[in-house]
Amino acid sequence: MSGFNRSFNLLRTTLRPHIIPKANLTEKPAKHALTAGETAIGLLSMFAVILGPSGWILANLQEYKKRIAAASFSPIRSPSKFKQQDYDYQLSKYVPSAAAP
Repeated sequence: MSGFNRSFNLLRTTLRPHIIPKANLTEKPAKHALTAGETAIGLLSMFAVILGPSGWILANLQEYKKRIAAASFSPIRSPSKFKQQDYDYQLSKYVPSAAAP
């Protein structure tokens, strides 16, 4: 019975409304107003920092695909997995210039 009382007390404390202190927020005008130039510099720098690297990756995506395809079908990494002709076929699907002569 004491286990039931203990669990009931825990349940009662979780269901009780919690008192949260009020935040002391005051709204004041800005100490220094931003000019249009400062706003433009801030927006351009955020644009360059966030979208610059992703644009670089998307612009060079084909090169990254070729590099990954050449590395994943390397006979050095998995010599017993593919025969040489299978390797050449798989590589030619991803890298047209690497097809066997």
